[in-house]
Amino acid sequence: MRKIMTIRHSSLSDNKDTIQHRIVPVALTALLLVFSIICVAAAEIVETPEAEEVFSEMPVSEVKTETNVQRADVTVMYGGKEYIKCNAPVMTVGELLDKLDIVLGEETVLGCSEEDMISDGMTVSVSVVKTETFVEEIEIPFGNVYKESQTIKKGTTSLAEKGKNGIKAVTKKVTMLDGAVISSEIISEEVTSEPVDAVFYKGVGGTVKANDGTVYNYSYYIDVIATAYHTGGVTATGHVANEEVVAVDPKVIPYGTKMFITGNWGEIGYRSAEDCGNFRGKRIDVCMEGTRAELLQFGKRNMRVYILE
Repeated sequence: MRKIMTIRHSSLSDNKDTIQHRIVPVALTALLLVFSIICVAAAEIVETPEAEEVFSEMPVSEVKTETNVQRADVTVMYGGKEYIKCNAPVMTVGELLDKLDIVLGEETVLGCSEEDMISDGMTVSVSVVKTETFVEEIEIPFGNVYKESQTIKKGTTSLAEKGKNGIKAVTKKVTMLDGAVISSEIISEEVTSEPVDAVFYKGVGGTVKANDGTVYNYSYYIDVIATAYHTGGVTATGHVANEEVVAVDPKVIPYGTKMFITGNWGEIGYRSAEDCGNFRGKRIDVCMEGTRAELLQFGKRNMRVYILE
């Protein structure tokens, strides 16, 4: 009985050892398989060709650097502005631009050769050339025309007609490099509105000759309506009212002004503005001797008053 139990115990012990020897290798194999799968997956994530191809889209610190591939930090400028900073495998400038989808053409200027190899710290500049055509309206300044006049004070000017600027349409072709103008060309010009000159009268004065041969230098003249009043009494300025004086509107002809008067009635001659009449504007009242009937006969006459220098 003891022998049988011993045999059974020995069998159980042998079976236990056999099971342990079988389970351990299988478990180890399973673990190795799982570990291999994880490593392969990780390798696919890190080493896919796509990760290297998009180097330009990744910050420098995030690019996976391979020990057997030389790389360089490069800055690419486009149109005068920073396009991208990247860490890329050493290649030609042309290859780098191709990977960045930058196409060179007639409107671009590369700052180096496409065959140059990129290097660490290198800046690749691609300038953009733009040509624009536009129409600009430019004012044409008006001029000044002066005409001699005897109706304004000698040496002074008076505006007779206002001037007006004209307009000229100028078609221009402008070439810009990275937004800065490098050349400008006028293609055509067309005057769409002619300028109108301003007209000024310039007082030049003159001379007038009396019936007795006396020549007077005058600054300007005024055409007036003349009437007559009788001598006698004292004028507004305290002068004796005689045939040496006339009454005026002092706002038009100041007191004390010396003048020579003539007209369709005849020559009145040399007079001085010393009195004021009951009127306004370009009128004078000539102090004259004569009967009331003679003064009434004078009536209202057109006369010219030369304001003497």
